Amino acid sequence: MPKYKARLLLLLPGLVYLLGCDKYCEKSNYLDFEFLEGYWVKKDSPSNSLVHFYSESQLRFGLYSRGLAKYDTFRYNLLENSIVLDYYGDDNTEKSTHTIVLQDDHNIEITDLTIIPENPNIVYKRLENNSLPLDATISMKFGELYYNSEKDIRLKCTKLISDSRCPIGAACVWEGNAKVKFELYHDCCTYPYFNLNTNSLFLTDTIINRLRFQLIDIQPKPEMNKDHKYADFTIQLLVSEE
Repeated sequence: MPKYKARLLLLLPGLVYLLGCDKYCEKSNYLDFEFLEGYWVKKDSPSNSLVHFYSESQLRFGLYSRGLAKYDTFRYNLLENSIVLDYYGDDNTEKSTHTIVLQDDHNIEITDLTIIPENPNIVYKRLENNSLPLDATISMKFGELYYNSEKDIRLKCTKLISDSRCPIGAACVWEGNAKVKFELYHDCCTYPYFNLNTNSLFLTDTIINRLRFQLIDIQPKPEMNKDHKYADFTIQLLVSEE
């Protein structure tokens, strides 16, 4: 196996190179950095296999999950329907060319990324709206990864641990509490999960590695005789530097 592909497999299940969309293809038949710039993530992955196009000639492949954060830098050259990769820092590695297949405006398939005969190709999706600005309240969804590339922050709200808030229309002796679980990667380190609450009698904010995370609200609130699905919830969070 070429050294190049062996190194990619350390980051699998997935590494990535990407293609355009219908809107982009109206402008050009070729890929460019303007279209590819930013983060892409492996679709339906139990961990987070990433590619970050951060310049016109270099990208970072990464595998990020709780307890693991690994990145490798590659030089790349874009052709009409493919990308040529060259591992940065080792002139003896072989270059590798892969075809890019557009599935729809937000998903692409990259060929021959693994040596598994049954599944050599990997599908990735663009992360467009999952930005994580500082000093601003953001609305998060469960299971989605949010990014701040300037500060090297990745944050995910993974679980609604409990929700005892008073249902809408009910008469309760106290307001109750909703608790949610987060996972954080910041500045090349993965931190143990932390929990935040809506009720001020419990922990509503915390400081980790000079970042303050404050839970503002969780919507919707419980309703009598109605169960909410995870997809229904929105978590409002404020992230700021200390």
